[in-house]
Amino acid sequence: MISNFDLTYLNTFRLKSKAKYFFSVKSIYDLDDINYKFQLNKSPFLLIGGGSNLILNSFIDRPTIKIDNDSINIQDVDNNYVYVEVGAGVIWDNFIDYCIKKGFYGLENLTMIPGTVGAAPVQNIGAYGVEVSEFIDSVQTYDIENSKIRIFKNEECEFSYRNSFFKKNNKFIILSVSFKLNLFFKLNLKDRVLSKEIIDSEKIGVFDIVNKVREIRKGRLPDYNKLGNVGSFYTNPIVSLKKYNDLKSKYPELLSYYIDDNNYKISAGWLIEKCGFKGVRLNNIGMYINNPLVMVNYGNASFEEIISFSTNIKYIVNKDFNIKLSEEPIIYHN
Repeated sequence: MISNFDLTYLNTFRLKSKAKYFFSVKSIYDLDDINYKFQLNKSPFLLIGGGSNLILNSFIDRPTIKIDNDSINIQDVDNNYVYVEVGAGVIWDNFIDYCIKKGFYGLENLTMIPGTVGAAPVQNIGAYGVEVSEFIDSVQTYDIENSKIRIFKNEECEFSYRNSFFKKNNKFIILSVSFKLNLFFKLNLKDRVLSKEIIDSEKIGVFDIVNKVREIRKGRLPDYNKLGNVGSFYTNPIVSLKKYNDLKSKYPELLSYYIDDNNYKISAGWLIEKCGFKGVRLNNIGMYINNPLVMVNYGNASFEEIISFSTNIKYIVNKDFNIKLSEEPIIYHN
């Protein structure tokens, strides 16, 4: 345990924050000790990975736990698939590189997403036509109420758009994730941005996709070591067909995505830009000039500045479009 631990470089928004108690966990025995001392099932705690989905207050007055197990083990292989168990502490993009080198396919469109493997199922991370839940076989967790291991199969994880059982229930700490990956490369060009960048899909391989996605992301997302950020700050709101038709008739240029015959996903970035916030800066906080969906820290942002700025954006979007935006990162008010 470390007291008053500096979390500034364990969150990609680069917010100045300290944890009253900080623990680096490498095994279930470490969690048993912490659980016995703090009774985690009865008191709040903060679980931190790469810090890429967190907005932290200046002082975290609760046990802060970082899962640091970084093992990768092949569990099984058949004619078409490989099953790989990955420790929650493994850096996500390091795992992507591992998959590419090994010839394990499916996750390549998710390259360059910051954070750890343990955070991936919580947020059900997704990008460029792929959601991680499509390739998760099971999630191994530590049940803090019973101090034992519990494994969730994919269907038990309640995955949905940027959501999961684990995001709604903090009684389980993710220890590892088991993936079911393809042994044969299948090109995925569902995303309109990515598909426009690919000229000859017949000659495209996994390295081409990875390099193209990384190129696109570098153009749309600032380096969090230079401008602190958590990537997309808001989820794309889902609206009814009627609401979509009303918006489309008024705004023919509306950026949206078909979900099913009754629902459409509206681009939160388009809404924010339409409301005039793209590139706007207010003291230490602003919306990135290349991507209105990304809030950035210009150096000394405070928790209060972020909440105030975000509240204003949500208010204006709701006033102009009657659509409520939701923040994608987890916000710790303490």
